[in-house]
Amino acid sequence: MIPGLTFRRLSVADAALLGQIDRSETVSRLYSIRDGELHGRTVNEEVPRWSTEPDDAHPDFDLDVRVGRLRSRLAEGWTGIGTFDQGVLVGYCLLRLALTDTMAQVAELFVSRSHRRTGIGAELMRRMAEAARRSGAGRLYVSAAPTESAVSFYLAQGFHLNPEPHPELLALEPEDIHMIKDLP
Repeated sequence: MIPGLTFRRLSVADAALLGQIDRSETVSRLYSIRDGELHGRTVNEEVPRWSTEPDDAHPDFDLDVRVGRLRSRLAEGWTGIGTFDQGVLVGYCLLRLALTDTMAQVAELFVSRSHRRTGIGAELMRRMAEAARRSGAGRLYVSAAPTESAVSFYLAQGFHLNPEPHPELLALEPEDIHMIKDLP
């Protein structure tokens, strides 16, 4: 872990800081699920930073859309934890405590490119698992981007393929890899 990092709960006003995160990534492998198993294929794709220009083809990259969504979710009571390096937001995770009666959802997790592989993601997950347990959840759910980095990260955090994806989330994110983790 990088010395001097601070972790704190995000406020609605903190949503405006989202553009400080460099979400860019070079993707070399994408996954899909066939017959209940992960299947990978080699690709060479660049995921850009957040866009400050509207892009109807890729609304998920639009910073204003993402800030608005984060602001709404935090206002609705979702739990967000941010990681700050000298006052700059370098990572965050967003948790919906009651996806079901017994399961919480990791809805978003981003770490800036310059701060990846430093333990920030794992620490955010640890904190989210603790918040989920305190709320009474016995499991965490995530619909992970189908990239090798995301899938490998969640597998390393103890998630496994969900044989029965949540219907609403599967409909919203059919290309994602839907995973669950039992909370001790």
